Amino acid sequence: MSEEQKPWTFVEPEGRFSFRVPQGWAIDPSGQRGARIIVFAPDVDENFRANVNIVLQSLSPLTRDEYLTASRLQIRKMNNLATLPVDEPAPHFPGWHVLEWTTREAPSPIRVRQLIAFAGSEVFVVTAMATAASFDHYESVFRVLLDSFQVVGCPDPNAP
Repeated sequence: MSEEQKPWTFVEPEGRFSFRVPQGWAIDPSGQRGARIIVFAPDVDENFRANVNIVLQSLSPLTRDEYLTASRLQIRKMNNLATLPVDEPAPHFPGWHVLEWTTREAPSPIRVRQLIAFAGSEVFVVTAMATAASFDHYESVFRVLLDSFQVVGCPDPNAP
């Protein structure tokens, strides 16, 4: 990551979560598409602006395992996939999970990496996406954003 992309820490206005954001990326707290926050790349590729969005959902009435199973099934069905290319525990966060897939949307497929972060009775779904052709270009930025995501007041993701 270049010096001009050196990240800074963003704390959500309500103080619920924080993450690292590279310089030049725009933060949209408007709530569009049901997201608490959307972080947009400074440039557009193939009429698509790479972004990371954070959605907060209630875990109830599901267990964590049921939520993950339902998420997998929904993603596979929507994208006509037999399996997800990445479906693994989050490397730095016990109890959290990472999924990755590529959509078949026209005109350009979109590659998606998603962190599912459990915090008590809530689930933070942190989704990074870019065109399949440009995802590798953004991958280091996406890793910084996803790996730095923290739920404020809940440092242990397994805590109730």
